Amino acid sequence: MKKKFKANPEIRYFNFPIQLLQGFMTEKNKVLNNIRDYAVCAEYIKRENEGRGQDIEEIEKYFGISTNNFRNGLDLFNEFSETNPPLSGISVFVWNDYYQHDKSHFEIACLLCFSAIKSIIGPDQCWKVTDLNCLSRMDGKPHIVSYPDELSPEIIKYNTRYRMIKIRESLKKSWGLEYYSHHTRGVYVSFKLSLDDLAEKAEKDRESYKKKERINASREARRKVLDKINGSGTASKKKKL
Repeated sequence: MKKKFKANPEIRYFNFPIQLLQGFMTEKNKVLNNIRDYAVCAEYIKRENEGRGQDIEEIEKYFGISTNNFRNGLDLFNEFSETNPPLSGISVFVWNDYYQHDKSHFEIACLLCFSAIKSIIGPDQCWKVTDLNCLSRMDGKPHIVSYPDELSPEIIKYNTRYRMIKIRESLKKSWGLEYYSHHTRGVYVSFKLSLDDLAEKAEKDRESYKKKERINASREARRKVLDKINGSGTASKKKKL
């Protein structure tokens, strides 16, 4: 019998391409298996490239898991190795919770939105997102879809202001998300900044945008005046001739 490992007290994350989220609503455990297998394989290859040990059991111990399908992970790794996909990550603790327990569609939507936002923010402290941006990533799409009807039926149902706010509020309460959306044409999101810092960032960006608009408006007004003056000057010269 294969040795079972206890979960590592340190937080470990399964990092994976956002495309692996496709079908999560209907095939939860299949998707979670793919995420685990990909992450184990990616860690194996990372260690191999660094000249470190390549023992699968050591990697399982690192993640605190006891099983994986390395062949499946390798196939997935090769599939995405040259496309440079946006990556997200979930902790092994959350992975185990969702793998071992039934979850409501809303709970799954919260995990998908969490993963989507993580993939959008990346290494930055915060980012401004739209609902369609989040929904596209929740659906496992690396780019924003042009129209909502390009989303899967399971995800498009969340394409309402009420439902997206409800998801964000849940992420704020239980997942460490802060967000700010006061007349910002999008929502500023962060897992690192406080609400005050996030609001300051958003308002500074807004003021910077307004300043650029004022400068552009001033330049446009000057251009029109010069065109008018130059046009009048040219007409006067023609009249004298």
